[in-house]
This record gives sequence, structure tokens and C-alpha cells, in this order.
Amino acid sequence: MAAESRSRNEPLPAVATIAERLAHHALTRGEATAFHIVAGHQTTDISYATLLRHAAGYAGIFAQAGLARGDLVFMCLKHGADLYAAYLGAMMMGAVPSFLAFPTPKQDPVLYWQTHRTLFQQMGGRAVLTYPENRDDLAAALPPATALLITPPTLPQDSRPLAEIAAGLPASSPDDTVLVQFSSGTTGLRKGWR
Repeated sequence: MAAESRSRNEPLPAVATIAERLAHHALTRGEATAFHIVAGHQTTDISYATLLRHAAGYAGIFAQAGLARGDLVFMCLKHGADLYAAYLGAMMMGAVPSFLAFPTPKQDPVLYWQTHRTLFQQMGGRAVLTYPENRDDLAAALPPATALLITPPTLPQDSRPLAEIAAGLPASSPDDTVLVQFSSGTTGLRKGWR
């Protein structure tokens, strides 16, 4: 059942997609906390309505970059609101998100970028979203056909009414690929599952 055919009070069907569930919660209990982000000693609560608006903002960024339904988009982001909003935004537009670990001092940078270069070439992702400090290193590892997207200084936000955002979700099937998850690559090249 598509999001646009439900009223605010209708229960979700058992086969609702993640994007449909987010839209339903934003419409029926928008100010309830969807999750908490803990950074150091600070906790930020993100409501369902806020999460839907930010996810729709990222869906707009992806659409403007030319992504379409079924396109693979890698997320190389640190833990935070951008990570969740971008991931859900990709799902909302029908793209296929995939988390990638961001580089840390614990990793050998030569091996890290070599492995990712191979992964990008083999998977053929349409775009990679990352944070500004990671731009140059990541750009050097990408094939020419893969777009490099940088997180904006503030979380993108769709200002349309929540019902309009929910009504704009693309038709989808629970059988669609929702994400690609990679192994850590401890036995060689990382392996992806859809």
C-alpha cells in the first residue's frame, strides 16, 4: 500500500517499506523521538517529523545529482544526523544506500584507499556522499563515472508539509533491494550483500 493512500490514522500494512514506516510515524506521532544521537556528553533527540524532513532534503540532493531508482550510493560519513538522514533519503527516492567505514588513524591509509578504489570500480556506485575533510582523498579513489557529493554545512531540510513528502514516496516493493552491506574484508576484498 503506497503512503499516499493512507490516512493519518490507518495502521501500516505488514509489508510497508522502511521509507513508508518513517513517513507513517512522522504523520501519526511526528514529535515522538525517533532516535538519540550521543556525541561525547551531549545527546540530541531527533523526532520522526524532523527525520523525515532531513531525509527528504537528502533525497532532493541525490535527485539533483542525477541519482535514480536502483542507483547505488555509498555513504562514507561519521556517526551523526547526516548519516541517518542521508541513508533514509536514498531509500526514500528509491536509490540503494551502502555504508562505508570512514578512515580513522587506526587504519593503514594506503590499504584503506586501495581497497576502496577496488570496491568502487567493481560495484559501479553512482555516487559517494562524504564529509568535507574526506573530499580530496575520496575523490582520488573514485572512478570518473562516480559522483562525489559533500555533506552541506547544515542538514538539508524539506519544508513541504509532511503529508506532501509522504505522498511523494515512489512506488516500491518489499522485494526491492533496500541496501548493500559489505563485510569487513578480513579474508581479502570486501564482499557486498543485497
